[in-house]
Amino acid sequence: MNWDAISAISETIASIAVVVSLVYLAIQVKHSNKLSQSQTRTDLRHMAQSEVFKLIDYPEICQAFYKDDLSEQEAI
Repeated sequence: MNWDAISAISETIASIAVVVSLVYLAIQVKHSNKLSQSQTRTDLRHMAQSEVFKLIDYPEICQAFYKDDLSEQEAI
């Protein structure tokens, strides 16, 4: 074997390794995005749940949503 053949084989192996690493990174980024979206949905659900619990604890807040004219204290 001459050096040109060895060089060509090593370049081919290096390019295959680069493609494999890019595919691996793409899979990792996709997984990370899905995990981030899932965490965001969970956080939004917890925030909405805490708002509902506040409305249950303080029913006057819920009633204030349906009043047309609020007093100054109710507006605060």
